[in-house]
Amino acid sequence: MLLIDDVVGLQVKIITKNDTVVYGKVHSYLPHSVITIIKTPPPSTNKQSAQAQHDFASADNTFTSDATVISICVDFIANIILVSKPKPRDNRDVNQKFAVKVNAPHHIPTDSLAKNIRQGSKVITKQENEFKIRKIVKGKKVSEEGMRILQHLSKSVPVDTISLDDSGNIKIADTHIKIMKPFKSSDVKIIDGDGTKQEEERLANIKKIVDKAWEKIEQTRKGG
Repeated sequence: MLLIDDVVGLQVKIITKNDTVVYGKVHSYLPHSVITIIKTPPPSTNKQSAQAQHDFASADNTFTSDATVISICVDFIANIILVSKPKPRDNRDVNQKFAVKVNAPHHIPTDSLAKNIRQGSKVITKQENEFKIRKIVKGKKVSEEGMRILQHLSKSVPVDTISLDDSGNIKIADTHIKIMKPFKSSDVKIIDGDGTKQEEERLANIKKIVDKAWEKIEQTRKGG
């Protein structure tokens, strides 16, 4: 009696209880229930063609979307005849089998994995910030320079505190600071501020961020 591992992938001839004959390659098998095959032509009597069909049936072929897949209830099967030779059983240890795979398993450095999880992924953070920026500018006309300033600002200022007013100027929550169009460092203003030292320091910091953003914008324009 063939084991399930031996049946899957083989070309067989199935004879049903109403004498219908179906040739195909076994795709999967559910014990005591259903056998699923990919339909193939009957084997050729020509020796050369028969060998070609045997090679086709034995190989791990990728079937096209036009392939005919048939599922047959095992209760309706009268007989199953092998058309291709059984595959030799691989009795090697499971680790030896995996070792020769193209995508063989690799050791995962769990000590550094925990560190990466704690610190978070820079790529994911960047994607999240870009998504939030797109929500900020949705439905508003923002220049390319304005987008670059927003992106650069989000690296130093929590993106959830950034917004645009009705005129398209950049606002930073919990401060009186606005970055007015056209978003140069000279356009960073305190609106109705309280004149504290902390506010002035925050203003100087935002101006530095804007200056660095414009340096990158100019480098890009020059092809740098």
